[in-house]
Amino acid sequence: MAEGMTHKSSCERLDASAYLDGELDNAASLYFEEHIRECSSCAVTLAEQRRLLCLLDNAFGSPSEKKLLLPPNFAEVVTARAQSDMSGVRCRSEHRRALLFCAALTFAAFALLGAANLDAMLAPIGGAARIFGSILLMVARFFADAVGSLAVILRAAGGHLPIDPPSLKLFVWTLLASAVILLLRLIGSYHRTRASE
Repeated sequence: MAEGMTHKSSCERLDASAYLDGELDNAASLYFEEHIRECSSCAVTLAEQRRLLCLLDNAFGSPSEKKLLLPPNFAEVVTARAQSDMSGVRCRSEHRRALLFCAALTFAAFALLGAANLDAMLAPIGGAARIFGSILLMVARFFADAVGSLAVILRAAGGHLPIDPPSLKLFVWTLLASAVILLLRLIGSYHRTRASE
């Protein structure tokens, strides 16, 4: 038991890191080397500290190592190669490939959003399309009704005008067309004022 205590106290006095750093004098270094041959736990401690120092040297590099030297025209060579490698981007096939890639990314984004969110995103577009369709339908009906009404008026009035000179007949038709156009403008302004209220 006393031998174990003296062995433990001698191990505590030894400093493996000081030995590795070369801080021990010759006598202390020789004593440490003899002790390492006899004590397996101190040998393991020394091996672990050596391994740690090797890892640190590999990670951070030692100051005595030479730095990696780059050629003097390194930046120009890299720039020239990067510019020459961009030639594929300028051709049409590359543009098509980029367009397909963007379309695939867009499809994937919509797929990831889910059907519920897609309906919420497309709802304003559908509402705007319905409003635009209603406006177009209203305009088309207005013009169809106007043309139909004008045809009925012209058919009814065409056979009953007892005017013989052609110039007077042309004047009457021009006056009738002007009246119809004025009527259509009045109806349009009436609908606009009703819509703004």
